[in-house]
Amino acid sequence: MQLNDNALDLAQAPFRDDLKSWGRTLCVAPHPDDESLGCGGTLALLNEASNEVGVAWVSDGGLSHPNSVKYPRPQLVQLREREALQALAQLGIGADSAYFQRLPDGALPFPGDSGFQDAAASAQAVIEEFRPQTLLLPWRRDPHRDHRASWAIWTYASLGLNLNRYEYLVWAFERAAPHEWP
Repeated sequence: MQLNDNALDLAQAPFRDDLKSWGRTLCVAPHPDDESLGCGGTLALLNEASNEVGVAWVSDGGLSHPNSVKYPRPQLVQLREREALQALAQLGIGADSAYFQRLPDGALPFPGDSGFQDAAASAQAVIEEFRPQTLLLPWRRDPHRDHRASWAIWTYASLGLNLNRYEYLVWAFERAAPHEWP
């Protein structure tokens, strides 16, 4: 296997053996597929450790193939949701632990933007329903704007709650400069 010039040698990466202590864990994924790309292995390990695991997708994922004739936006959104549920099944996670916020891909709001409070209220509703002990969030400085906005929405929604919070990387090793890595 050949690693990208920006990638770390996975053999040197730390392994957390305390996943059981995370308890009920909710992964916040900016787009359908980020949960698998960013922390799919962690989600599978959490599930194997008998932790209850849920995933909340923030955007509808409708901009992954802009101007596609084969998959216009409405059909693409439906396809990506079906694929997201299939990915959860592969990770051993049931569809009853899946939440779709369906905010517009590419236009997730930041604090102060129109729609931010509504997005945070929607996130709070998911938190109240799932009752996580741990939030698994996209990295706050991810080069992708929707990933940073997702972090802001869900961090704001969970302020004042006694939760563990961990961040995962998706685009950092591809788009961020090495001095920006966590």
